[in-house]
Amino acid sequence: MKNKGFTLIELLVVIAIIGILSAVVIASLTSTRQKGVDATIKSQLTSLRNALELYFNDPTKGSNSYGPSTISCDNMFADPSISPMIDDLNKQSANNVACVTIGDKWGVSVKLKTTGFYCVDSTGINRTATLSGDPYDSLTGDGGASGFPALNTSISLCR
Repeated sequence: MKNKGFTLIELLVVIAIIGILSAVVIASLTSTRQKGVDATIKSQLTSLRNALELYFNDPTKGSNSYGPSTISCDNMFADPSISPMIDDLNKQSANNVACVTIGDKWGVSVKLKTTGFYCVDSTGINRTATLSGDPYDSLTGDGGASGFPALNTSISLCR
């Protein structure tokens, strides 16, 4: 009578194949998860832009035709309707949220998990920049300040 079973070599080969397949699946899931976080960040920034436009157009808070220019990132981010959004963005991006204001314009940029940055500004621009480094690198501002390349800020604060 013959023993019908698997040899040790056969079992090890099956285990190795299962291990390789699971490694491939886990690697693809990590990439997909990061892309999902990036999509969440982009959606939150779009919502933030809408909230900031409401803030900006409130004559008691922002700069508009009804009052003096008082807009600043600190004022905007401290507002009770804005600060929870900033907290969520900071959690999603490991505190990589950057903001700049120039006169009556503002821009907010967040470093994405996969690559680059996503930036929204007061002119309605939203774009992904494939830069590396600091979130401020994707914003324009004072040409003399580090991380703020001088560009035509009348068009957009997002590079």
